[in-house]
Amino acid sequence: MTYSDRVHVRKDIQGLRGIAVLLVVIYHSGFGLPGGFVGVDMFFVISGFVITQLLVRELEQTGTILFRNFYARRARRLLPALALVTVAILGFSVLSLSPFGEQQQVAKTAQATTLFLANVYMFLENTYFALGGNPFRHMWTLAVEEQFYLILPLALLIGWKLSSRLNIRKQRFALAIGVTTVSIISFVVGALLSFGYRITPLPERFAFFGTPSRIWEFGLGVLIALVPQVGKLFKYFAPAIFICGVAAIVWSATRIELLTPFPGVIALVPVFGTVLLIVAGEHSVFSKRALSWRPLVEIGDMSYGLYLWHWPMIVFSMVLWPDSNLAILISVLLSFVIARLSLLYFENPIRYKHNFRTRDLKILLAGTLVVPLILTFLVFVGANTGYGLRDSSSFRRDNLLLAQRGCTDNQYEVAQFYECVWGSEYATKTLVVFGDSHVESTGDGVIKAATLLGYKVFAVSNSSCPFLDPSWERGSYAFNGVDCSKLNLKRLRFISEVSPSAVLIVNAHSDYLSSVDEPFATKEDLNKYLRIYNHRTSYLDPMISLVEKLSLEVASVGLMAQVPESTKFDFARESILKPNTVIPGFRLESNSRRAIANDDLDKAASRIPGAFFLHLDELFCPRGQCKSGDENGNVWYWNIQHLNQFGSLKLVAPVDSWLELAN
Repeated sequence: MTYSDRVHVRKDIQGLRGIAVLLVVIYHSGFGLPGGFVGVDMFFVISGFVITQLLVRELEQTGTILFRNFYARRARRLLPALALVTVAILGFSVLSLSPFGEQQQVAKTAQATTLFLANVYMFLENTYFALGGNPFRHMWTLAVEEQFYLILPLALLIGWKLSSRLNIRKQRFALAIGVTTVSIISFVVGALLSFGYRITPLPERFAFFGTPSRIWEFGLGVLIALVPQVGKLFKYFAPAIFICGVAAIVWSATRIELLTPFPGVIALVPVFGTVLLIVAGEHSVFSKRALSWRPLVEIGDMSYGLYLWHWPMIVFSMVLWPDSNLAILISVLLSFVIARLSLLYFENPIRYKHNFRTRDLKILLAGTLVVPLILTFLVFVGANTGYGLRDSSSFRRDNLLLAQRGCTDNQYEVAQFYECVWGSEYATKTLVVFGDSHVESTGDGVIKAATLLGYKVFAVSNSSCPFLDPSWERGSYAFNGVDCSKLNLKRLRFISEVSPSAVLIVNAHSDYLSSVDEPFATKEDLNKYLRIYNHRTSYLDPMISLVEKLSLEVASVGLMAQVPESTKFDFARESILKPNTVIPGFRLESNSRRAIANDDLDKAASRIPGAFFLHLDELFCPRGQCKSGDENGNVWYWNIQHLNQFGSLKLVAPVDSWLELAN
């Protein structure tokens, strides 16, 4: 047994863990606390504090850090429970989720989770299911934490060696200066990204999922572990500090909202609140007793398992019993039971096993890493068979015209655009269709309508690269290594070469308007958010500028409305447990984000000569009641916001009307 195994566990810290995980669970369950996700930030601070105490104590006693021992302890603590949850999620996903996209998505996320890269995957993945209904969605926090701990031990060791001529107190202070510097940089970067400064692609998403923008939260925990003397200076004010800390956490959990740029500057409140509670627990009997309340401590003891289990339990309950709050409540309560049993009979026996040898470690790594990875592969392969459920062509995108022609995410040069053509080579009229992935999902209907009217159609789809005026700095996007601004220059050059009769722009407008991952916030909240943070101009200005430029060259410029996002789409998918699912409808009001984008663009188009806005609401949502499919069982979407072939062909009528008007 090493010195680190004998470190005393502060009950107040465990109680603080209990508070953090309760905030997250309540937030995910939907029973209140709009800012309950700050529990994750609390975890980061607590983790930085606890782990740094262990590492610095090792440095003081031995002058070095045994990395093998450190990571072996991390493996014994994290991997068994993570592997168990991963296997359970994969197994239940096969039964309850659709094999036409959802199971494949789960398998990919499980793979990223096992490799502690879930945050990277979530950043790159641009679908609602990956961010909303994915039972592995919450695993990004584990990835951030472990990525941080790939750096911290080595950084502390290097700093300790470089300051070896100083006494121990000064060495701690020297390390604190370095940590403070890095934390300030991390905070500034995170704040800028949260407010949309395009230091990286998709800045708000990078700020949320990226490790660089979260380092400062760990850093504050590291600092109070390195310089405990600072806390002693305020020990006589510990009760007041405790009250301030509680107030900060309560305010954060109740006042911070989904649309608040986060982590941003506002994350200072829950992070400093956690710091205050850690300091108060050390120096105040009242604070220590309050945070050491036994129920909180016991929840804190099983907080890791509870965090792992609660979200997949909620997701599967929503899949099997949609719109049932009782099912969600029962699933949450069951997650407490499972987490407790896992802690007592699975996690602790492995974590505290005596004489844990190298052979044991190898077996642990094989069982907790290799086995889940093999299972992810098997789930992916099995899902592709469809398990005899409804014809997968209803849900897949690969039968769309652009996908079959290879005109999706592969065409980045002007010469390649010429290959993506439909219609007669003798056609006297030409239509060019550019935009993001929605060009692919609407292409079948657009191409059918245009070719029936005698048009030659060029159509190219590039995911997450909206067609915008590239001369606007704010219109410059990048995704998956593609510079969208340069791509837009090539799109404009192609239009100049072809001299088309009409151009149709098809973008997922709302995705760029707000950069908010949750598409179903209220219209009032979204308008407030957009007004405060001026996100409208980041997309609308370069879009309107593009339409104005094109209207000078082309007889008619079409701007297609974004199709309604099928908020109940996930519940329409067939699975082994639900083989005969009825396709549910949804209210148009649930599409607030999309409605704001469409309204603004409609008004702008009405003021530009030659511009025409193609309305789609009545097509999919007559009288405000939307559908995901028809009475014959034909689904119109292949995911929550992209149409499949059935849905795309519904666009023939509005496109026909526009082109007739253009003629």
